Amino acid sequence: METLGGAARESLQMAEGRYQQLVGEIKELSKTKSRGGEYITEARAKKLTKLLNGVADAREGFETCIEKQKEKAERAVKARDDAAQCLQKTDQLIEFIDAKLNSAIRQPAELQSGSSISGHGGSPSISSDARPQTSQTTTIEPGVQYHQQT
Repeated sequence: METLGGAARESLQMAEGRYQQLVGEIKELSKTKSRGGEYITEARAKKLTKLLNGVADAREGFETCIEKQKEKAERAVKARDDAAQCLQKTDQLIEFIDAKLNSAIRQPAELQSGSSISGHGGSPSISSDARPQTSQTTTIEPGVQYHQQT
């Protein structure tokens, strides 16, 4: 299948060729003298009509190619806009995921820093009356520890 540009060039060249033939026929016609009130012969009129129709057909073909090219350009613009919108959504999704990952990374770090302050490995627990509970570890004898929450 030929490209739209090639088809448009071909139509334009055909129109130019037929136009030049038409101009040549008209110049030839103007050089001849009319015979007794008859300006042109029927054969010459048919030839001129055929050339005019050929120019019109070639022009129509060229205009059709131009319209198809415009439609193709409009589809390309729409595709570009759709792609830009998808990229924007992808960027937003990446930012969302990045924020969630950063939040997930910060939480364990905050928990670890909080547990090192309280002096034990667990997180501070909250009682049902919303008061923080404290833990106390007491060594009764070497190697045995007793853990009590208050």
